Amino acid sequence: MEAIVTEEHAKEIKDLLWQGAITQKELAVRFSTHQSVISNIQNGRLFSLTEWPDGSFGAMNVSRKRVLIALRRQSAAYKSHGATDPEILEIAGEVSRRLAKTEEEEKHLAELTGD
Repeated sequence: MEAIVTEEHAKEIKDLLWQGAITQKELAVRFSTHQSVISNIQNGRLFSLTEWPDGSFGAMNVSRKRVLIALRRQSAAYKSHGATDPEILEIAGEVSRRLAKTEEEEKHLAELTGD
């Protein structure tokens, strides 16, 4: 039986998607739902008014999606060269911290320029 995804679940799902440490399929199993529900949350078709960790609403922003794709590719490459999961998570954490700083700088610049 499929569980009903609540607003609280959606917030947790968005936080986990944002971190990029778990796949949509793994989230679906964790929340007893379908992968398509997780995809619809990520793409803003469900729970669009539930806030993302960066304070935005709707779909996950494109720059974050690109970073997560790059992280997955890097993780696969590191694993193929013998890196362990803790090492990969450490690298991913550093990339996420740098991204957050970049996004904060871009937001500040947009405020200054009125974009």
